[in-house]
Amino acid sequence: MLNKSTLPDESVSAYMELMIWISAQYGPAKKPDVPKVIKPEPPIHHRRWTEDDPRTVFAWAESEAAYLSEICQMESWTIQVAPNGDQAKLHPISAATAYLKPLKSNAWYENRYPGYFVDYFGRPTFFYDPRRCAEAGYFAKTLLPQFALLKIYAKYPPAEFKNKDLASLVQTTVCHMGFGFAMLAMIQHDRAQSWTPVAMLNAYTPHDEELPYLYGTLIGLAAHRLTREQIAATYGAIITNRTRKLIGSSLDQIDKQADVLKLLRLFSRPNRSALPEHSLLHSVQSSGGLA
Repeated sequence: MLNKSTLPDESVSAYMELMIWISAQYGPAKKPDVPKVIKPEPPIHHRRWTEDDPRTVFAWAESEAAYLSEICQMESWTIQVAPNGDQAKLHPISAATAYLKPLKSNAWYENRYPGYFVDYFGRPTFFYDPRRCAEAGYFAKTLLPQFALLKIYAKYPPAEFKNKDLASLVQTTVCHMGFGFAMLAMIQHDRAQSWTPVAMLNAYTPHDEELPYLYGTLIGLAAHRLTREQIAATYGAIITNRTRKLIGSSLDQIDKQADVLKLLRLFSRPNRSALPEHSLLHSVQSSGGLA
């Protein structure tokens, strides 16, 4: 019987193959940042606008978007942000957004995927709710998946990745950018806390929303050959007790996917001058994965 705290082996293999694809496009997965001892900055999931900030919430949002773009290595993508309340998805153009136009990606066939707005200069524009910028982590939680979506669309994923894989690919790309633990912390924080006997029994059982970020982050760290002891020692300050208890069993599943992990490590080498051909990647996928 499958443990509630783990994913099926075929799902783990599928996430690893997604990580291979995004690593082939943008290089090795970035390791999550470790808090600095001297002059530490608030972690991504704690950052928020406060009333004592001399900047307006709108100026803060533009500065925060530039900060996120830089640490995502997307500063040259000229990403714009605009306040638009809770209307953060494609919707009819209003008077407030008349300078924008919706753009649908042609990354996959049949064009069934969400798009985004661009301005007259073709710059992607993402929306946020200024009323929620005082919530810790809200801005990052809103923008990082959209940054990931933009990276995915820029590379035209193969047709083997069907529409059901889009959410998984977005989550994997967020982990590839180094924010898996941060997203995991925000999801865990958002879960309603209950101290009933049943809740206590499930205190260390992750929600379905947590598992993609848990596995995506651990897959990226396994590609860098970090052991469970190294992960716990390096990131112990930023992971919860529930996450810490899941690392061992999750890494065991990842290590069992020896062939896929070996290929992923080839794509995670600092010197990637002699990478496998796409046909090899396709053959691995065809052997029992997303293809």
